[in-house]
Amino acid sequence: MIHSAFLALATVAGLVFATPSAYAQIPSFPISVAKPKPIELDTRPRNYGLQPGDMVFFNDHKWHWVWLYKMVGSDAPYHAALVFRKPNGESALVEAGPNDTLYCRITEIEPRFRDFPGDVTVRRLKTPLSPAASDALTQWSLERDGKKYAIWRLLLQGTPVCCRAPLRKELFGKTYLNRNRYLCAELVVAGGTIAGIFDPNVHKANTIYPRDIVADDIYDLSHLYHPAEAIIPYETTVPQGKCPPRH
Repeated sequence: MIHSAFLALATVAGLVFATPSAYAQIPSFPISVAKPKPIELDTRPRNYGLQPGDMVFFNDHKWHWVWLYKMVGSDAPYHAALVFRKPNGESALVEAGPNDTLYCRITEIEPRFRDFPGDVTVRRLKTPLSPAASDALTQWSLERDGKKYAIWRLLLQGTPVCCRAPLRKELFGKTYLNRNRYLCAELVVAGGTIAGIFDPNVHKANTIYPRDIVADDIYDLSHLYHPAEAIIPYETTVPQGKCPPRH
């Protein structure tokens, strides 16, 4: 108990006071994630072919996120978002805390991918959502816009009161479909539950991190999603029919 409390205090303090050189001393947690397969690039107007219910993962390699997730026994990626279809028919993302902000936002896919200073990975649904499920996800996603990011629950992840702890996961793990504050993966799983993708008795949103759903070794989603693949963002206007990656 004392060790866990100290771990939480060290995590919070580290976010403020630690240096990149200190991060280099943190031990590594072994994981097994298959190398994502890049998608084929083309020059057509596009939204990257994403459909409602697809999951998107972001890794900006910032040392404080690397440290924080290792401290709680997880790893990259450090942010997740969910694709939905807006009323005008365009695909967009709903996400909690994009770019380290403190609110849930609706973001446009192409500029989000193009401007993100890091790696973007997607998992695509194997079976498209029904029109009714997609409409339900649209309505729910629009209602999340402007809600707050659960910063205080984030800081509790290294303490015994974290819902991810084994006993508390069984007692308090739950998917809340309508709350005022969300963590990023929690928002993705809640939205996926609205769409009928996730089982709330198995995939308890407040216990899940992005790493848990990007591969199938923690939660086996292989019957629902294709394996993760890398997205290589590129310019909207490309001369001479070429699509160079934007770094």
